[in-house]
Amino acid sequence: YNVNTIDSPALHSGHRIPTNTDSRNEFLGEGDDVQIAKSVGGDQWYSVSVYDYDINPSYKIVKVHYIWEDGNWYYDWFSNSNADMTNPDIEVIDDRYIVVYQVDSDLDSYTDLAYIWQKLDYSEYQFGVIDINVADYEQTWQMSITSDKFYYDPEFVYLYVTFGLWTWNGYEWIANIYYTASGDGGNGWSTPVQVSNNNLSAIRPGISIAFGTQYSGEDYIYTTWRDSLYNGHCGRIDFWTNEVTTNIVLPSYEGDDGWGHYAPSVSAYYGDVFVTSV
Repeated sequence: YNVNTIDSPALHSGHRIPTNTDSRNEFLGEGDDVQIAKSVGGDQWYSVSVYDYDINPSYKIVKVHYIWEDGNWYYDWFSNSNADMTNPDIEVIDDRYIVVYQVDSDLDSYTDLAYIWQKLDYSEYQFGVIDINVADYEQTWQMSITSDKFYYDPEFVYLYVTFGLWTWNGYEWIANIYYTASGDGGNGWSTPVQVSNNNLSAIRPGISIAFGTQYSGEDYIYTTWRDSLYNGHCGRIDFWTNEVTTNIVLPSYEGDDGWGHYAPSVSAYYGDVFVTSV
């Protein structure tokens, strides 16, 4: 596992701040890339990338909105004084929520795959960057996170992230989907595995988890993307072996002018997998 936590004076956070409205549409409409996660108990958590000039006058921050025990809306915020925090996605497990996002953490003009986790009792939180190290020059774009919390007891839950990655091979940039996992609540992450075949085009990869049963030894992660001709692909990653199987599931019959410029969405329940697109 790669562990790369960040301790920097440029990183800041604020917690359990009242939202001055009862309208969910109002405070979620102020930013970009709104994503939602639901706990096993049914509570909802939203992440959003937003400008808030009272917190950071120069760069986008990440806010997490939620309803607290008193029935009112609150938010937490996370800020990097030197760079935008964009394209967040969120998951919530037994004792914490985890947000993955895109940021130029070391100010080298290439964005990294970063994460924040915050314990739900507010006893701890952590900023970090997931080490990729696929190429000398690489840049992340769009990421998705989920977990197997609905299948396993809390102590056995894993987090799963898929993300787009540009890599420089010496004469051109190549785009692919990669996958990584964490079995310790987001502290350490596995070495990323390439899922697509140098043919990624549409952004924001879909992600879902599907298992056969807890006892079958067949645990699969599914993710989706489009290629440069807008064909919709679904990739299946075997959790135990990292073996990847991919198929075109939504072909685009008109090539460069075909329909579906966004990645398909994917959902799964045990052996049933559903892929949809617009």
